[in-house]
Amino acid sequence: MTTEFKAASSDKRKIDLIMSLGLGMLAAVVYGLTVSRGVYPGESAHLMAGYSGIEPLDLPLHPIWGMIVTWLSGVSVFSLPLRLNLISVFCSVVSVVLVYRLMSFLIEDVIYEEY
Repeated sequence: MTTEFKAASSDKRKIDLIMSLGLGMLAAVVYGLTVSRGVYPGESAHLMAGYSGIEPLDLPLHPIWGMIVTWLSGVSVFSLPLRLNLISVFCSVVSVVLVYRLMSFLIEDVIYEEY
């Protein structure tokens, strides 16, 4: 038994693109309106201080996030907490768009199987 993916029509691809970008923009607006401009006590504040060089790190936790923080520590556009929160907004938008596209593909493949 051979399983092949069906090609989606151009109208379906346009609708999916518009919907995913619309949901991404909605996520950006909601996250952007609620983003913090400062640091709140807790694990994120401890990691931010460690990776930016303010205090020593016990263990190198979260290496990818640490590389981003180290890189953003050298940029002097906004405060470090605001820069990191804006990166979080970007990552959340990318996540929303990718999850929508994946679910749309999976639902399309399951619902519209040829009989």
